[in-house]
Amino acid sequence: MKNYLFSVLAQVFLILFWYLFHRFMGGRLSRTCGVLDRRSWILLTVICLASLAAVISLICFNISSAVEPAVYPCMAACIVTNFGSIALATRLADTILADMERRNLLLQKSYYEELDRNQQQIRKIRHDMNNHLSVLEGLLKKGDIPNALGYFEDLEKHVRTRTRRFCKDSIVNAVLNAKYNAAEESGTDCFFHVDIDELLGIDAVSLCTVFANTLDNAIEACRKIPEPEKRRISLKARYAENGYFSYEIVNSKRNEIRKKKDAFLTDKEDARSHGLGIASVQDVVRRYEGTLDISYTEDEFRVVILVRAK
Repeated sequence: MKNYLFSVLAQVFLILFWYLFHRFMGGRLSRTCGVLDRRSWILLTVICLASLAAVISLICFNISSAVEPAVYPCMAACIVTNFGSIALATRLADTILADMERRNLLLQKSYYEELDRNQQQIRKIRHDMNNHLSVLEGLLKKGDIPNALGYFEDLEKHVRTRTRRFCKDSIVNAVLNAKYNAAEESGTDCFFHVDIDELLGIDAVSLCTVFANTLDNAIEACRKIPEPEKRRISLKARYAENGYFSYEIVNSKRNEIRKKKDAFLTDKEDARSHGLGIASVQDVVRRYEGTLDISYTEDEFRVVILVRAK
């Protein structure tokens, strides 16, 4: 009877334990599942199972009643270790989500700044339109067709909006426009071919992290080339039917590449504020279990990414 009562109490305690666990940890674990990759979960599982295996080994190989009391502190330590590992994983997931939200806000800020610049440009053109029309009218009345056509072509270049449609995602498109305009202002010849109109399994923030950081590095490298005609950037991004996202960016360069182990070092004076671009890209690729290949020669730098979109 005593053993039966103990067994019932043990089952009740077990049900209560898992209820409380789900009550306090269920919501946080559901968020964590969507953030951590498979390798992180495997590592967390190994850590949790290691302490459990130690307790089971202690019970199985020490059958003497004299050592039985030592099992209970080990079991408590096992529970604390497992809960601590899960709590640490949720804290890391919360940190990653907060960082993604911060990057998302920065990308939205970049989008609205680009939109404001375009609106200012349109207002300026509208303000000057009457003067332009007067000049064209005067040239046409004089019969000066060649100069009128030349003036019209120059005017068309200024009227043309700087916002281009690279893809359907508004945030990604804004980032691409901002970097494209920055490259053109530095005298860099750009070629963008982006075919990612379908809905990807990669979140917009991670996608923008790849585009923004690699393009920033490419533009910075091109600016260091004294001859503007040798500044070139080629970007190709594609979402294939087999579910893979491929990305390749190639830029001309003149600067020397410095590395420390597997990390690329910046050559700017403020090293603390720079040099993190490639590291951020590596984090995104690692999170989605993709591949990243970086190669370079004396006059060219290439980044190739292949990710299986989930």
